[in-house]
Amino acid sequence: MSRGICRSALLLTALFIAAIVGACGESARDFRGGKPAANGANDGGPSSEFGNPDEVLSGTLSLEPADAQLDVSNGPASLKYKVVLTSKSGATTDVTDRAEMREEGADFGGALGTFNGASFTAAGDKVGRTHVIARLDKLEAKTSLTLRAQRVMVAAGADATSGSKFVGPDSAQDAPAIVYPASGVIVPPNMNEIEFHFVPGPGQDLFELSTVSPALDLKVYFGCQPLSGGCVYAPDKIVWNLLSSAGRDVDPLSYRIRATAKAGGPIAKSADRQIGFGRENITGGVYYWNAGGGQTKRYEFGVSGQQAETFLSPAIAGSLICVGCHAISRDGRFIAVGLDMPGSSYKALTVGTRQQLFAQAGASFFAFSPDGTQIMTSNGVSIVWRNTANGTPIKDPLVAQGTMPDWSADGASLVYARSKDPMIVGAPAVSKGELELIKWDGANWSPPSVLVARAGSENNYYPAFSPDSQWVVFNRSPSGKNSMGDSDSSGQTPSGVPDGQLWAVPAAGGSARRLDATGTGKDSFDSWPKWAPITQTYRGKKLMWFTFSSKRAYGLRVGEGERTQLWMAAFDPEKGAAGGDPSVPPFWLPFQELGSGNHIAQWVTRVERQPCGSPGTCAAGEQCIEGRCVPQVK
Repeated sequence: MSRGICRSALLLTALFIAAIVGACGESARDFRGGKPAANGANDGGPSSEFGNPDEVLSGTLSLEPADAQLDVSNGPASLKYKVVLTSKSGATTDVTDRAEMREEGADFGGALGTFNGASFTAAGDKVGRTHVIARLDKLEAKTSLTLRAQRVMVAAGADATSGSKFVGPDSAQDAPAIVYPASGVIVPPNMNEIEFHFVPGPGQDLFELSTVSPALDLKVYFGCQPLSGGCVYAPDKIVWNLLSSAGRDVDPLSYRIRATAKAGGPIAKSADRQIGFGRENITGGVYYWNAGGGQTKRYEFGVSGQQAETFLSPAIAGSLICVGCHAISRDGRFIAVGLDMPGSSYKALTVGTRQQLFAQAGASFFAFSPDGTQIMTSNGVSIVWRNTANGTPIKDPLVAQGTMPDWSADGASLVYARSKDPMIVGAPAVSKGELELIKWDGANWSPPSVLVARAGSENNYYPAFSPDSQWVVFNRSPSGKNSMGDSDSSGQTPSGVPDGQLWAVPAAGGSARRLDATGTGKDSFDSWPKWAPITQTYRGKKLMWFTFSSKRAYGLRVGEGERTQLWMAAFDPEKGAAGGDPSVPPFWLPFQELGSGNHIAQWVTRVERQPCGSPGTCAAGEQCIEGRCVPQVK
């Protein structure tokens, strides 16, 4: 009897262990890629089919079809993928239902479509080359996908018969002259409002913009929208998406404008121009000084609509007439702003709530530490190192003679301008300037070293560190005009026009060089260079962006020297390190006010906004969406 009881106990124990092993095995199948069926039964996942789960992990995934091409000439199109798991022994299993599918472009804002399970549906208004990625546990498969389109678009001033007017040979006589954008410009793919300005020849009132690339054959027909003796064409969303997706992260697109008369006649063709599109979208936001309104304005991508919004007005900031010079922490949490007259007073505020942290007198220039907890302030003579929370000095002065500080993103260096002329408290300008650098070793700041020495009559000022801390971009006046651009080192009004130029120098030291491609080839008073706080990639190389103010002409909308506007340009550090010009032609920032001077555009990685729980907590003109007060976009 006891022997029977023992046998029964052993049997029960074995069954109990088997149940546990079975349950553990099911969990293992889930973890390693297999999934239980909806009714709870094993659906034949890879673990059961291949026997040894480790054999699954040592297998390979593949995607079918490989290197597919999809024509979206007629709009959205779909493609179904199959994911195959091949074991080490060569056995294959369809694991499509278990794999996770995604498009590579979705990682950086460049998605060409969407996935529903293993089915990819193209957006229809985007083309180009991307990659499809399948993942099963730690295994991954990747294959290319190319979307191509041939499109003919008809815009305002043209009709369905317009294409027939462009049949025949082209002539260079009376060719339309493209004024803007400059050839060779590179723009972020989501900078959606680039206009094309051009001057047509006599009698021309019908136009064709065309480009042919491996992914896109596009022709857009339109009439003349008059602008200052010429014409302007602004691509709509569909055309912009086609152009930017076709050009994203590949060789620049070549385009041209052909012109004729609506009644028929000779066809003239402009010279070919090039426009490039970065790999990644620009995100975050930009803050700038709108001088005409005495305000600090900001623009947040994906939120602000087409126009910038007022962030700080005199009434909000507590000033009398103006909110001027400003600096903002890289993460967008804190801002320091000068009030009214330069050097009279300033405030440090939290950006999200606009609450005052502290207020001081006598500073016009500021720089935050990388984490925003400390701030450098300058009264035009010296630089004080302070706590951001309350303005308490950490060291006063940190630099006895220096102004216009900028703190490197790695926290290891501070660059600033030092005037050879006597420096005056409250003065916003530098003359006879050179650039100096101090370094932080984790405990102390080093003595200053000269980064850019002054030569001849020149003046160097407004230094700013690149987001990788490897470069400093700055302004130079070869004739010695001060940094305000309206007087020379003696304080007298200069002859001729201001001559502020953009230059760059390695932060580690070396030869400075003028950013010729970003310039105009003539004096235009370029000023206040500031970097976007991120690095990106473009065609396999590092790419950075910087903004600046300029009195150059903006196509046919703003004449040379009329008013200061904000511009943005790409910077190729690899080319700069090799001794070449690291800059490319710039583009006008499309969200700013044309009727006002605009200065000091500074990008942040994230726009901090007033938190909210209900609509009543937001300011006028704002609405509560997902816990943030955002502008009401019309």
